[in-house]
Amino acid sequence: MYLEHFGLRAYPFSTTPDPRFYYPSAKHREALACLLYAVEQRKGFALVSGEVGAGKSMLCRAAFERFGADVNTALLVHTSLTAKQFFQAVCVEFGIAVKGKSKFELLRDIKDYLLDQSRINRTAVLIVDEAQNLGRGVLEEVRLLGNLETASEKLIQIVLVGQPELRTIIGAPELRQLNQRITIKFHLGTLSAEDADGYIDHRLRVAGANGDPIFDDDAKARIFRASNGIPRLINVLCDHALLEAFVNGWRSVEETAVRNAIAEMDGYYMDAPEEVGSTERDASPSRGDSE
Repeated sequence: MYLEHFGLRAYPFSTTPDPRFYYPSAKHREALACLLYAVEQRKGFALVSGEVGAGKSMLCRAAFERFGADVNTALLVHTSLTAKQFFQAVCVEFGIAVKGKSKFELLRDIKDYLLDQSRINRTAVLIVDEAQNLGRGVLEEVRLLGNLETASEKLIQIVLVGQPELRTIIGAPELRQLNQRITIKFHLGTLSAEDADGYIDHRLRVAGANGDPIFDDDAKARIFRASNGIPRLINVLCDHALLEAFVNGWRSVEETAVRNAIAEMDGYYMDAPEEVGSTERDASPSRGDSE
């Protein structure tokens, strides 16, 4: 709607995890480095946690873009699964036939596939997004899958990605064997004010901005305070502010547009006392895609 008005080729603040828009903030660079190190050094298990909207799914896609040609990747994003469904999903992602097979047969075929990959010096990586939704019994099956190894190396590298409660779940006594096998853990925090500014400018450039400022400094400062530096909330608020400016015929986004956008948003409430009441600030987001 507002693309031509602002000279853009694509919507800069979509909440889908398009790796073109990945912004390497300090925290995201560190998390990505940890993830790549875990895979390259065949550590077996790694864990990345972060609040809702912190950019975990985007990080997964960014990692995919950076894996070498000798890495086969599988990504699970729907994780409310039984153990058999989990193994079926893994097989589908790796291109292994699943029809009519028992759980035992699925696991056997996964092992055969991983051995074949090892023989030709390829690395198999499984990234499990929203891993906090896995039942504890399924997490134990994940541990057993991660136990597949030769005398010298792990056959599969597993990265568990989820909300902060994932750490609590894995810290339970009955999952201590899995917890002990996770050698790399990283918590993805929110953006700093400096990174939030850079994040907004970066997404605009990728979307086709010609270099002229679209958001002024006061507008970006208000967005940062209102969003608490959460990338998904920054996206939603920026998108609303661009629409507000377009509707009013403004050629740039100033603080007034952001204030109006905040006032009109229903459900994404930001931790800014002068903008929303305490009851509203405690509300959970009611819409938005994964980031």
